[in-house]
Amino acid sequence: MASQALTIAPGDTAVFTWTNPHNVYISASMTDYNACAKTGGSEVAAETDGGSYTYTASTEGVFYFICTVSSHCAAGQKIAITVATASASPPPTPSAPPVTSPSPSPPPPATLPSPKPPPSPPPASSEEPCFPSSAVVTLADGTPTTISNLHEGDSIVAATADGALTTDTVSLFSLANKDAEAMFALIVTDANNTMALTPTHHMPVGASCCSTLKQAIDVSVGDTVWIASAGAVRPQTVAEVSLETRRGLHSPLLTHGTFPLVDGFVTSFNSMSIVAFDGLVLPFVLPLCKATSTCSLLRHAVAAAECAYKSAVGSDAVCKRFKYIDGLEAQGGKGSGTQTALVAAVGVAGVGALKLRA
Repeated sequence: MASQALTIAPGDTAVFTWTNPHNVYISASMTDYNACAKTGGSEVAAETDGGSYTYTASTEGVFYFICTVSSHCAAGQKIAITVATASASPPPTPSAPPVTSPSPSPPPPATLPSPKPPPSPPPASSEEPCFPSSAVVTLADGTPTTISNLHEGDSIVAATADGALTTDTVSLFSLANKDAEAMFALIVTDANNTMALTPTHHMPVGASCCSTLKQAIDVSVGDTVWIASAGAVRPQTVAEVSLETRRGLHSPLLTHGTFPLVDGFVTSFNSMSIVAFDGLVLPFVLPLCKATSTCSLLRHAVAAAECAYKSAVGSDAVCKRFKYIDGLEAQGGKGSGTQTALVAAVGVAGVGALKLRA
């Protein structure tokens, strides 16, 4: 679950309710809130296994609420509540963006005094389908690791197109940019499983796994998504969708076209047609380019092809800079000419990992 922000007026109330062990603690400052530090504040609701707490706004200002049980605060179970009259300019709040609805398992959630509008469209900077650096994958031996620790050749747990669990290898066409910051869609299920992914990233939805895909921005409350549990993929229902900013852009493109499990969710790096194409082409292209020392050239061709595609369809979008998992950076330059067309054609023919989107 993500940290949240809420603005209410003096006299309004915010209700925290929970069903598992939680408490409610008011931090002494925004610095303590951001650091999840328990210094100088006060516990207003003791830890209980299920309970509620009602906060009544009486003084204008920003008040920082966290859960100090275990690592709950670090996992995002906190909220900044700004108390201000409608005509007043509220004090600055922490950098975490506001969410559209309360989370199903506090603290927070807080009961909102009025409905919030749906998330606004994502910024252009988050067009690349990726996960944040904090996302977790599972290695073939069962060891969990953050996605930022992956290397080319690592074997991770994934799902096949018919929903069976398997393992697959992280390819050289995987992307990794630890320094980037982007907007992510936060998907929370009715079982409180949470995953962040960029709004254009695909994930399987629907009554069966895994042939029907949606981009994250199109996933709605009530949709069925698929989670790995007890050695199989099982359905869960989406309870909340919101937007927030996180750091890192990582996309493990798997060699045999399977669906990587990220934070326990079955995900897809692109559309079904491109995933299937990659599953056919990459097992042949990768050994060939390694044997001929042309993998870097081929990945530059992918960047050129992506850029040429944008030029061909008249897109005004800036050509993306690809940061691959081994540190190689490539960016195609818009323009015309035989060389650009040839390199683009090599990229299109050589690998399906172009991730071209209208």
